[in-house]
Amino acid sequence: IYQKLTSVMQKEDVDIVTMLMASAYEDGKRNLPNPRSNADLGVKSGEWFLEQICLRKFGTSVCSKVFNRSVFDGFTFDETRQNEDFLIMSEILVANVKVYVTDYLGYNYFVRSGSMSRSGFSKSLRDAVYNTESLVNRLTDTTTSLYKSACCYAVYQARTAIAVMTKEQFKKEKDFVLCCKKIIKKYNKYTKNSILTKNDRLFCKI
Repeated sequence: IYQKLTSVMQKEDVDIVTMLMASAYEDGKRNLPNPRSNADLGVKSGEWFLEQICLRKFGTSVCSKVFNRSVFDGFTFDETRQNEDFLIMSEILVANVKVYVTDYLGYNYFVRSGSMSRSGFSKSLRDAVYNTESLVNRLTDTTTSLYKSACCYAVYQARTAIAVMTKEQFKKEKDFVLCCKKIIKKYNKYTKNSILTKNDRLFCKI
């Protein structure tokens, strides 16, 4: 698998090569990616790929990508954060890198029932909000489509974190809920015709 991707990296002279990922479940079933939306797109800029992540068209998992070692110069995983793949990818992709997007299905992600990332409100969702807000704050040109997509993604993450809370968590996490509300209010103007559904936007207004 990785030999195939590294050969693409060498041939195309890019920094990152991506592959498709399928979800594999405990009952043996697999959730395959939609082939119509995952064509071999060739060489793209890092900022373009980051915008597609914010539009939820590509995942952030580093496991589904091969990297040139040099792209990590100056970057390290933050071990105090969860959702750390998004955090480091958002830092790397704005650093003038080239990405080759393949349609090669080479990675099976095992979805374990009861896993931390799928068990309601958690530190992972909290950090996802902070990590997305961190990206928005690092983007200096507020006129780009990347900035607008990142703002929309920040709203999406804040909305998700609140939506999965129990009543008890909502009361306990007052400061974090207030942070999410501020993000939604600040960037809500970027959510029209976006990844947020009509019900999502209604939720944000409420």
